[in-house]
Amino acid sequence: MQTNAMQNWTKWCCLIFAFFLVSCEENSLWVGKKEFFTVKYNNQYGTPSVSSEPWSQSPFISVNQISTRNNGNGVVQIIADGIRIQSESRNYEIDTVTVFERKGNKFIIQDEFNNSRTSSRTDIAAVLVLDMSTSLGDLVDNLKEYAKSFVEKVASSTPNSKVAVVFFSGKNDIQETRFFGSSDYSLLNDLINNYSNYQSRTALFQATSRGLTLLDNLNFKGSKALVVFTDGGDNDSNNPDKLESDIQKSDHLRISIGLKGKDLDKNNIESIADSKSNAIIANKSEQLKSIFETVAKQVVSVYTLIYERSDQITSDEIEIKFEIEVDKIK
Repeated sequence: MQTNAMQNWTKWCCLIFAFFLVSCEENSLWVGKKEFFTVKYNNQYGTPSVSSEPWSQSPFISVNQISTRNNGNGVVQIIADGIRIQSESRNYEIDTVTVFERKGNKFIIQDEFNNSRTSSRTDIAAVLVLDMSTSLGDLVDNLKEYAKSFVEKVASSTPNSKVAVVFFSGKNDIQETRFFGSSDYSLLNDLINNYSNYQSRTALFQATSRGLTLLDNLNFKGSKALVVFTDGGDNDSNNPDKLESDIQKSDHLRISIGLKGKDLDKNNIESIADSKSNAIIANKSEQLKSIFETVAKQVVSVYTLIYERSDQITSDEIEIKFEIEVDKIK
C-alpha cells in the first residue's frame, strides 16, 4: 500500500509530465504546431517590392527566394519559392496556409480576396546517385525497381520537374545520364533496367560529386536535390577528403541512404547528407522500398506560396506573416 508521501510524489510527477506536454505543444520549437515566416512589403512609390529573404521565421522552415509580381487590375502577388519544412528527425508537407498583415501591434488575418493565397509544388531537378557494385548481389533487381519508382515520383511531380541518375561502383565505372522529365522518364527507366556494369570497389564521394556537378551545371529555375544510395564506404575515390569537404559546402538538398552491412561506413552517410534527418540507415534490405518512397515524397515536398493583395500605395512598410500547418511525411 502506498504511503501518503509516495502518493503525493506520484501526483507531482504526473502534473510535471502533463505540464511538459502542454508546454511542448505551445512551444514555438514544437514542429507542426504552426510554422511561419514574415516578410517586409513596400509600395510607398507605386513600385511594389518585398524583402528577398524572410524578415523572421520559425527554426524549421527554409525559403529560397521571395519576390513580387504586379498582375495589373489592382493586384500584386507576393511569391515565396522553395519552401521546405524539416526538423532534425522529420520532414513535413504543407497542409494549410494562413496569411496575416500587421496592423499596429497585432497581426490580422487577411481574407478580403477570394482564393488570395495558394500553395503548389515547386519544380524539382533531382539526381539519384546509385551504387551498383557487386556487393549488392541479388538485391540489384529490387534496387532498380525502387529507383524507377523514385524517378516516376519526381519526374511527374510537376510538368517541369526532371531527374537524372549517376550509376557507380569504382572510380572508373561512373556513368551519368541526362535529365528526363514527365514526358520521357520511361526512357530513363529503360536505362536503369538495362544497366549491367557491376564492378567491385566503391567511389562514393567521386560519384556524389559528379551528381552535384550535374545539378550545378543545370540551368533550372526550381529547387534542386541529390539522393545517394550505397551499401559500402568510400574506398576508391581520388582525393576523398577534398571531395567530402566540397560535398559538404553544397547548398543543395542532400539525402543519403545506406544499407547496413560489414562494408557500410556510417560516417560517410552522415557527411554526405545536409542534415542529421537526411542521413538514413536501413538495417535490412526489406526496408529500402519504403525508404525510397518516403525520400521521393520528401524531395518533392518543396512549395511555392503566392499571396495576392491590393496594389494600394502605402506610407510605411507592411509586415506580412505566412503561418503554415504541416503534416509529417510518412
